[in-house]
Amino acid sequence: MHATLTLPPEMTIYTVAELRSHCVAWLAEMHAAPHDKAAPHLPWRIDAAAVSEVDAAGLQLLQSLAHSVARGHPQRSLHAGPHLRVENPSPAVTSACSALGLSALLGDATTLGVAA
Repeated sequence: MHATLTLPPEMTIYTVAELRSHCVAWLAEMHAAPHDKAAPHLPWRIDAAAVSEVDAAGLQLLQSLAHSVARGHPQRSLHAGPHLRVENPSPAVTSACSALGLSALLGDATTLGVAA
């Protein structure tokens, strides 16, 4: 199991379909893994340091991942359940979020928020 998903350098409309397949496999692996019952709210991590190109399609994939993580555990509330944390957001990710009005995706300590 890979606890951290490392994003590739390009997250654009041209590559997001392939990346989505990789993300779906990672989500399935994470959901199937036993979780520490003492800390079920710990974040699932995404390393975004290598991302040099990102567009709206790439950011949409990040938001979709956040929803998938939160909704994968329906017995928990969206706020008490696991969440996605973007670690080391590259300048491209930070800039794209800002340009598209999606800075909330990074939130405090770069935790992806999920609207109810």
